[in-house]
Amino acid sequence: MCELLTNATGNREDSNQTLIQIQNRMEEQIPEENLVLHEWNIIPPKTEKRFCSPHAAGRLSKPKPHDSERKVWKVSDIAKAGSLLLTPPQRIEFRDEQEMRRVYTLIYDVFRYKSVLNQALKDIAFFLLYPEFVNQSSRVWLLLYDMYHRGFKKREVRAQPVAAKMFSACQLTEVEQVLWDQRVKLAAAIARLRIEKSALRLSDLLPQHLRGDKCTSQDVAPVTCWVNIRKMRNKDVLCDELSSKLGVTLIESDLTLGPDHFKWDPHCPNFLVLHPSVRTKLAQSILVKKNKLIVQSKAFCVGPATFGKLIADLQLTGSVIQTHVNSPRTVAYLATILSQNGNIKKLLAFSAGNRKKEYENYFSELGMKNILIYSEKLIDMSPDAHCLEEAIAVFATPPNSYTAVTDPIDLVCGRGGDLSMLEILTESEESKETRERVASILEEQRSTLRYAMSRPQVQFVLYETHSELDAENVNMVEKAMKEINRIAKIHHAALQGKLDVSQQETIFR
Repeated sequence: MCELLTNATGNREDSNQTLIQIQNRMEEQIPEENLVLHEWNIIPPKTEKRFCSPHAAGRLSKPKPHDSERKVWKVSDIAKAGSLLLTPPQRIEFRDEQEMRRVYTLIYDVFRYKSVLNQALKDIAFFLLYPEFVNQSSRVWLLLYDMYHRGFKKREVRAQPVAAKMFSACQLTEVEQVLWDQRVKLAAAIARLRIEKSALRLSDLLPQHLRGDKCTSQDVAPVTCWVNIRKMRNKDVLCDELSSKLGVTLIESDLTLGPDHFKWDPHCPNFLVLHPSVRTKLAQSILVKKNKLIVQSKAFCVGPATFGKLIADLQLTGSVIQTHVNSPRTVAYLATILSQNGNIKKLLAFSAGNRKKEYENYFSELGMKNILIYSEKLIDMSPDAHCLEEAIAVFATPPNSYTAVTDPIDLVCGRGGDLSMLEILTESEESKETRERVASILEEQRSTLRYAMSRPQVQFVLYETHSELDAENVNMVEKAMKEINRIAKIHHAALQGKLDVSQQETIFR
């Protein structure tokens, strides 16, 4: 069972249990396919129109307003998305990895279109009419986005009882009702926006950087996951289970991947690559549910694999540091690699903040015993802290802009359901807050590298970002190197008595 790692109150725990019970009960009564909201997405027209002239068919087959943006999601997906969009988020349990991706994809799209949705709401003075929903704007966007994709029509009859019970459990009923009451005005407002901008599709109203649907890349990209050797040590047994449960067999890494095959990645240890057609089956398999396989993009595993190889090649002995728990799955993968190196004692992971206990529970579920989690940031630790005495290498993973990420949903799932990251990735315009956040990110990157590179016992520092900006990559490393070299020269001068104490303090500030 996949679980979102967030804080929750007792009342919301009860609400979540109610939601799960309703979902289980309703899905027992209604077949899976009947729970899909938009049957026009998946059911072809009952009658086929015939035309005497092919040109007539072309004239009459103009795309409907929603054709290019059709989505399929369930009532339960909307309910869980609504629960996650509460402040603070409600603790949610997902049936499997696939449901998790579906819910976060829905939220990602809502955030992408929030500027358009908000403008439509503003045009009809929605929040002036209903000020009680000002603090629930993201949940209002969610239900308006869903209503738009229904063509501002009622849900199909068989989905209505499910929606009524689930929405009541997660406090969405009132929001949906007031949106329904304003549906005509909202439809007209969105139509005016499209006419004003000559937008054939709703996505044409978005800023250019938000128009591309990054989530569709998963349909063509290979499915990747790493093997949790704490729960699955025998590769032959794993191959047998993959064959029996997914119908795939092992091929050599240099061969072309087909729907019935999988192969080992040549760069990352214990890392599987499968055909995109088995994504759903894998996500719902017992191998993933039992944490024997951890689904994750290779982009987030290359860093740990490189770090582990450097340690092995240099034959280092001691403990190692990861500066930030940027993704629990990434930390767990690094711990898996390090557990196979008898010279490495512990992985010390910092910057867990108030999620320290939750991360520890997650690593315990995976069977990881070689990780020590710290709430504090590494840069806030005293240089002579006892836990750092045996640290011989640093994997520097400070916050970054993630501008090079191709699959934001994989990023968010890997980070344990970080909705703030989705909000950042879907910002439509630069603001004062954006500039301040960028400055803060650059400063933390600089401080992290400076701290890591100034430890005398540290043999190497591996710096990782998922940014395409030079300011966070080459330029950041070059500046850090210059600063460290400058500090080393000053320190050397001080040892020779060429600087007094007051001069040193001034220079080091």
